[in-house]
Amino acid sequence: MTMPYWVVLVLALGSAAFALIDHVRRLRQVERKLNVIMQKLGLDPNAFVEPSAEVVALSTDPSRKIEAIRLYRAQAGAGLAEANQVISRLMAAAKLDAA
Repeated sequence: MTMPYWVVLVLALGSAAFALIDHVRRLRQVERKLNVIMQKLGLDPNAFVEPSAEVVALSTDPSRKIEAIRLYRAQAGAGLAEANQVISRLMAAAKLDAA
């Protein structure tokens, strides 16, 4: 007796979904523990990371904005939206200084 392919597919997808849910749950637990450790060490897990001199230099050239965003993300561990905001503010400040 053979099982239809769609039954195997449904079982495989269900298994993958449960595995993903478990990984997300475990990741949240690790993040909570890491935040507790950082707070006990006196570190703010949500602290703003100042851009390095290299990021500031890249942000003065509008054609290198993407490079500046990538470098800031790599250095600060920031998300795309946060890095874009930081670089945009740096570029606006550079325009005001130039004027």
